[in-house]
Amino acid sequence: MAGSPERAAVRVPDAGSPQPARNALVPADRPDYLPRMLVSARGAARILGTVGVHREAARRLLALGFAGEPIRTSSALLYDEARVEALARWPLVTAEEARRHCSSGVFVARRDVDVREPLVDQLAGLRRDWPLAFWKPVGLTMYAERDGYYPFVATVGGFVALGANIVAADLDPSRPGHRPTRVAEPTVLTFEEAGAWFDNFRGHRFPTGPGRAWRILR
Repeated sequence: MAGSPERAAVRVPDAGSPQPARNALVPADRPDYLPRMLVSARGAARILGTVGVHREAARRLLALGFAGEPIRTSSALLYDEARVEALARWPLVTAEEARRHCSSGVFVARRDVDVREPLVDQLAGLRRDWPLAFWKPVGLTMYAERDGYYPFVATVGGFVALGANIVAADLDPSRPGHRPTRVAEPTVLTFEEAGAWFDNFRGHRFPTGPGRAWRILR
């Protein structure tokens, strides 16, 4: 609707937000010379809501760059409608698909990641403070030693922000002398850049739902 305050056609240059290596974004194709239809944050949240994304999750996705850089006006942030709609079309990964591509499973994390940041900074922010039961780091490290890595994806509202290889998992070394218990322990993950396996999950969504900060999908 042309008169709607949530939607407007504007001709703007496509500056192109920076894309860190191997991140999950799939930019919407649109020639630079064509006007772009822009939507407000509320309108973008409404589009994402049609595929079950709650308003708070939509707000975080927009703030973390999943729909690109907004156009800032004096009264609102406006997003490229085509990019928001493309985001809403990301397919859902099933457990069967995850097993087919990663037979040992996938570590699916629920943690905010700004997709506009360089990959090295993203991974640095994801290393610490994983609450894992005392035996989980041992299991992850065993898989990593056997296969060379354990697959890791970080998601925001289920949308994949990045992938990485877990090559080691250790109790937080900042707590020397700490004796592990059966409850969750703060764990540090060591990453390397994801391999070809991640191409199967780039531009997809995982069924994360509410709950703890991570799960193993297999």
